Amino acid sequence: MAEFIFKSTVIPFEIKDIDGNILASYPLDVGHLEQTKRWIKEMLELQKVAEKFSKDETFMDELANVEKNVIVSVFGESAWKELWELFNTNVYVMLSLVQKLSGVLNEQQAKYYKTCV
Repeated sequence: MAEFIFKSTVIPFEIKDIDGNILASYPLDVGHLEQTKRWIKEMLELQKVAEKFSKDETFMDELANVEKNVIVSVFGESAWKELWELFNTNVYVMLSLVQKLSGVLNEQQAKYYKTCV
């Protein structure tokens, strides 16, 4: 008898404090087609903004806006509001989070792809 075993591509993405306490947790679906295309687009936009670093308020606003777009594209609007407040509107803490998120997304996609081919 032939069978197919479905393996979910949803993984938990946990945000912890320095002591390891979970501050927030979100499901991350690295295989969802539309969601994946959205976060790739937003990550590329973030890269463009980061490459033109400057020390004026326009850059900070642009950086915060792109970070928001990344988080919303992956976790939704309510997650952005929760995290923005949790991180006390700190664009650099959010940037670190987005960079970590990007790494996890890329790593997990590669892992799942390799199991399929």
